[in-house]
Amino acid sequence: MGILKASRLDHARSKEDWVKGLTCPRCGARSEPNGRYFSFGVFEGRGYSCAECERMFSAYYRDEVFSHTVPKADVEIFELAEEEAHPAPEEEVIVEEDEDEDLPAAPEPPEVEEEEAEDLPTAPELPEVEETPVIEDEAEEPQPTVQEAPEVEEEPVESLEEAPPREPLISASSAVILESLRRLRDDTIHVNELKDEEDRIVEALLEAFLEIMSGIPGGLQVNHELLPGETGDVDRVSVSSSGELLILYMNGEMEAIDLIDPEKRDLLVDVINDVFPKVRLQIVEMKGRLEKRIVYLSTVTEELRSMAASMAEVRGKI
Repeated sequence: MGILKASRLDHARSKEDWVKGLTCPRCGARSEPNGRYFSFGVFEGRGYSCAECERMFSAYYRDEVFSHTVPKADVEIFELAEEEAHPAPEEEVIVEEDEDEDLPAAPEPPEVEEEEAEDLPTAPELPEVEETPVIEDEAEEPQPTVQEAPEVEEEPVESLEEAPPREPLISASSAVILESLRRLRDDTIHVNELKDEEDRIVEALLEAFLEIMSGIPGGLQVNHELLPGETGDVDRVSVSSSGELLILYMNGEMEAIDLIDPEKRDLLVDVINDVFPKVRLQIVEMKGRLEKRIVYLSTVTEELRSMAASMAEVRGKI
């Protein structure tokens, strides 16, 4: 005789707030409309299951699955809440052991006495005959019969709640395409605005540049490596006072590039970066020449004034 303690899961009660509209993953029963009791399930770690499946599978899944799928702290908190809400007294279940004494003993098989073999005359020896190999037919061998399990009629499982209709993928992709087209439109408008702004800036820049170059006779020499393409046959490159880039080749030919052309904007930037330091040197040299001339002319002017005063005095005495 053995005494087993009843599991607390045998006294599971319905939790309407928790299991409304759920389906047992084992037997397919639902909490509504048949009203089967549900409890906190451990079956395959999938949440809830009905009380009948819990009684049948709780011992195995609590040891093998539940401890690996649900945090231990959550289990202890739930068990403590269950005990406080529904204290279950321990019941003693008496398991009757099968008494082997009541069963009749199986009859023992009768002993068969071995008869002593009588001395028989030996048979004459036969000539040896070569044995032909016999091919055994595998199909003739009896195959072990497999006992088929009795068919169990499966209960119809109610379909799960239908998920909300999923939006087609084309709607998401079309939304992305529309958003990219809007951004492309905004970028195009911005590019046009920047282009107009660049044209105004270049026009003002060239106007000021031409004003500066008009005071530098002969123009300024430019590095020929700034030109696109091959520059091996180029002899000299310079910027004229009219703002054109003059290219002189070895064979005596000359080419003029208009820097106002919008397609030559990159070349214009390179030319300005190369020319502006030279413009500064030209202005410094011009300043030095002017200062020297001013000093010389001022000295000569003083001498001429003193000379003119002396001549006036002499002319009065003659």
